[in-house]
Amino acid sequence: MNSHGYLVSADETYTKREGLTIIDCRAKAEYLRGHISGAINFDVFKHSWRDTSINGLREFTRRMESEVRHIGIRADRPVVAYDDISGSFAARGAWNLLYLGHEEVMLLDGGLSSWTRSGFPTQKEPPEIVPSDFFARPREEFIAGRDLITAKSNDEKVRVIDTRSLKEYIGAKQRAQRTGKIPKAIHIDWQENLTSEGLFESLETLKKLYDSCGVSQDKEVITYCQGGYRAAHTFLALKMLGYQVRNYIGSWAEWGNTSELPVEGTQV
Repeated sequence: MNSHGYLVSADETYTKREGLTIIDCRAKAEYLRGHISGAINFDVFKHSWRDTSINGLREFTRRMESEVRHIGIRADRPVVAYDDISGSFAARGAWNLLYLGHEEVMLLDGGLSSWTRSGFPTQKEPPEIVPSDFFARPREEFIAGRDLITAKSNDEKVRVIDTRSLKEYIGAKQRAQRTGKIPKAIHIDWQENLTSEGLFESLETLKKLYDSCGVSQDKEVITYCQGGYRAAHTFLALKMLGYQVRNYIGSWAEWGNTSELPVEGTQV
């Protein structure tokens, strides 16, 4: 693991691969076209979630625990998550496991692109899966639901970050019944976390980015996007910087489709 804390390089992953569980967080079709040798497919997009009521979050946790057991992730074995780059699917896979209480979860910086550039082996055949007895110990401080955001709407110590594209943020691109944003949300596109090569920016660059937008370390941060994937990426970026941060997994798919929740900005 490098100084970023939640990141690991392709070289280090290759060196330590025998003691790791490597998870490919892309769609199964992409995984089957070629993946890191020995990697398990954790198709995170299948697990989008819109209901963040108390019962909804309880069911989300139950389903995630069941999936993690099914694909053989163990609590006593470090996990490295990846997609094509240091992307949002890998971030969501990592966040899922962190939320469920796994103690050692990292993201492969640069993803499969970095792995293949280094000349490390890939394969098309899935490995044999041995289900695990993983037991979830949810970290409630890593997750946000609609009720929590509503309760904290007037709290000056809380910052909500909209990690979507600018077009989504200003309402020019519609992906729910309503356009707009969660009231008071600050816009910082998740891709600002990345270099042009698809690696995470340095900690210094990330700190300058969030400081310049008024997101200081003394604030509690809640991130959201459309479905909690891009938001998971910003969650990891802020965790690397030592922030207290939560991922709103329902995100705009829930908020924008729930008529009683307040919306700010252009509405269609």
